[in-house]
Amino acid sequence: MAPAVLTFLKAQDFEGKTVIPFMTNGGWPGHVIKDIKKECKGADFVCEMEVKFDSTGGDRMETPEADVDAWTEKVKSFLQKGN
Repeated sequence: MAPAVLTFLKAQDFEGKTVIPFMTNGGWPGHVIKDIKKECKGADFVCEMEVKFDSTGGDRMETPEADVDAWTEKVKSFLQKGN
């Protein structure tokens, strides 16, 4: 993950909070979601999402837009329940 994101995560107290981890990548997802979970000690995790773009440096999204829309609705629903 980007160093600035890691620095931010390390500086927060996530105990008892809910985190919605998501990431984008251009061909190799690595272990960003796993690393986010590692840094957010004490948090609950819901609605994680990986959005993949082409690996040639272009701007073509490989994750179907319908999947992103469904994830957005899932997050909205979770938030509307007062979580």
